[in-house]
Amino acid sequence: MNKLLAQKIFRAGQRGELINRLSMTATGMTENPLYNEIFENDAEYHELYNALPFDLVALGGEAYFIRESDQSEPYMVVARNIQVLLDLLARGLQICGLMPELIEPNGFGLTRDYINRFEKEEDFRDILHACGMNRDISIEIDNVLVGRAIANWNQSDRLVLTTGGNAFFAELHQADSVTSEER
Repeated sequence: MNKLLAQKIFRAGQRGELINRLSMTATGMTENPLYNEIFENDAEYHELYNALPFDLVALGGEAYFIRESDQSEPYMVVARNIQVLLDLLARGLQICGLMPELIEPNGFGLTRDYINRFEKEEDFRDILHACGMNRDISIEIDNVLVGRAIANWNQSDRLVLTTGGNAFFAELHQADSVTSEER
């Protein structure tokens, strides 16, 4: 276990960030040394975080995140806000006739103009306000998704999901598909 990387992993976890398999750089997507450190020392990191009391959670082979074992209300609010924003992005893409692949890590990304269009949808604003998100959707995306490494702005200033964010997005919409099929 690399002590310097372990400290960086802990700090990222305390900030609520995903530790993605790939990271966005000025030249494109590159391997993330923090992810590789956890992946190569998986058992040791799980043992360490379980002793603290935290959980190290793997997300579809694309990311890790750290959460407290005793999930209290503030963490549930953050989780809900992440889910709501990912859902609003999916609905916005659908309304505009855009494919979800647009926001995948290697996709072209979603322009700020499209995100501002979402802001004009009355039901989107109502949902954001009901969840206590009272700022513009773009600011909430920056704070909740970009600030936690769930999404980022690519070189063209377009919103794309990180590899972990894409895994969250896929899980969210697979759950929606299963639910609608069960009905």
